[in-house]
Parts: sequence; C-alpha cells; structure tokens
Amino acid sequence: MDEQNNRLKIFKYNAILSVIFFLMSTFYLGIQTKDYSFTEYTISGMVRFLNQYQLSFFNSLFFIKCFFDLSFTYYVFKYYQLHLKTLTAIVWLIAVLSFGLLGFFPTNQFELIHLGIVIIIFISWTFSQYALAKLTCDEFSSNP
Repeated sequence: MDEQNNRLKIFKYNAILSVIFFLMSTFYLGIQTKDYSFTEYTISGMVRFLNQYQLSFFNSLFFIKCFFDLSFTYYVFKYYQLHLKTLTAIVWLIAVLSFGLLGFFPTNQFELIHLGIVIIIFISWTFSQYALAKLTCDEFSSNP
C-alpha cells in the first residue's frame, strides 16, 4: 500500500513541474526569437515571430504541459476518489484539455477560436480551483 501511495504522490509534483517547464521553455524560445518582446506580446503572440521549426516546438509545449497537468489531475482524482461523472472532475478536465487545444489553435491563425479557448480555460480553471478548495476543506472538516 505504501508503494502505491508513493507512486501516486509523484504525480502531485507534475503540476509544479508543468508550470516551470512551460515558462522556462517559452522564455528560452522568446529570447531566441528576433523582434519578440515579452513586454509587448503575450506568450501566445510569440507565434507571429517563429519559423516553422520553432512553431512546431512551441505548439508541442502546450501538449507537454497538458500531459503533466493530466498526470496531476489523475493524482487528485485518485487521492480524493473523484469519479469522472462529477461536476468538479468534468470542469477540471475541460480546463486541462483546453490548454492543450491552444497548441492546435495558435493566435496568429485562429484568433477568435484561441480567444474562446482562453476564456473557457479561465472560467473552468477558476471553477475547478474553487471546487478543489471546497473539496479539501470538506475533507479536513470531516476529520476531528
């Protein structure tokens, strides 16, 4: 049982790793890209300055971060025994998977779709964090 718990707890660090990985990778790509400025453009706006190889790398960053976040989501679902049919689980999966969709819809080619995905991410991520906070509070309040 301890070995299973140890393996499961590894996944919780993927959320931290995904943010660090994504930000470091995009920062590195941004400083390598001519005419791109972090103060003038968003990370998504970087696609305007990338060549085809860099664009493929940039889009893959969204998929890799999505995979890390899915691993963390798996950890939370297992830890709190959430079923996929719950509203919390569905909204959380929408938030995580929507981030991966950004790799398919770069802002320079699909501006309106990209904006829609960002809005969905914001709403679903905000709600999922609220639901997770409520879930953890409920867990602690049931223990004496």
